[in-house]
Amino acid sequence: MLRSVEFIYKSTGVNRPLRANEDHPRDNLNKTYYRDQINKVANAVKEIITAIKKHSRHPEEEAKEDLRNRFGNKKDISAKLIIGSAIALALIILSIFLVPKLIKSKEQLQKSIAVLPFHNYSDDSGQEYMSDGLTDEIFNHLYKIRSFDKVVSLSSVLTYKGTDKKLPQIADELKVNYILEGTYKKIGDQVRVTAQLIEPKNDKHLWQNEYDQPYMEIIAIQADIALQIANQIKAYITTSEQQYIQKIPTTNQEAFELLQKAEYILYTDTTTFAGRYSNQSLDLAVRAIELDPYYADAYALAGMYILGGANYGGGSEMSSAGWDALHLKTVVRKYPG
Repeated sequence: MLRSVEFIYKSTGVNRPLRANEDHPRDNLNKTYYRDQINKVANAVKEIITAIKKHSRHPEEEAKEDLRNRFGNKKDISAKLIIGSAIALALIILSIFLVPKLIKSKEQLQKSIAVLPFHNYSDDSGQEYMSDGLTDEIFNHLYKIRSFDKVVSLSSVLTYKGTDKKLPQIADELKVNYILEGTYKKIGDQVRVTAQLIEPKNDKHLWQNEYDQPYMEIIAIQADIALQIANQIKAYITTSEQQYIQKIPTTNQEAFELLQKAEYILYTDTTTFAGRYSNQSLDLAVRAIELDPYYADAYALAGMYILGGANYGGGSEMSSAGWDALHLKTVVRKYPG
């Protein structure tokens, strides 16, 4: 046990505390310490009162009181021991149940996240492919960061498009600790994107931002959102990973939109796998390559379609090689070199 001890003014018959600014005899008419005089008078009065109280008692009562003061009352000591033991026991029990939880709460949560499909608030319903494309691009950026423990695939999160399920339930089903949700709206030559990062289990909003920028800068918006998420979750990003995320895959807006349409068909076509590898989707990727011969993502998607179609065995399922092809684009993006 630690307790504060008051400093005592060292002067005969004085036990008052020290003051920051002491008066001094040379500063007053009688050349004396007035506070010391007052303190001495108070001490003298206290001694007189104490003496009167003792004088009014019998000698045996005084002896008993002195013993009580010296050793304490047995009942009081027993009561204090019982209370002290009970408090100690309670603290031990609380430490057993609470300390592990407190330690666990300080541990950093697993860096697992799902990027839910962005809501398309544009007047043009035809912008749905750009809304889903925004979701896909953020997913791809996050997937490049190796310090993330889990980034849920786009095909998995698209099943929650338009759902009325609450975020805690979605997070539980996907087994993630963080969820990113947002909106997309194209207004003429401008685009408005809102994004918010949530920790569903604690109903905690970690980060939120709104981007009002030219439509041509949507690629930069995706990269910034991914970096902001990593910063909030405290995910370590290497220099090369940051460069890959901030690298603009194409400066040709038309080529970018064509590729977004091709990807939209891939992930939203409800027909068989053979239907997904249609000439329309492949044509979109090829046209994007024609507009920008250095558009690596377009090459990756075109190659995926060709490889996926070549390995498709018919029926309602795809061979394992076909499934590998389905993930080719993601792999290429993660290791751009």
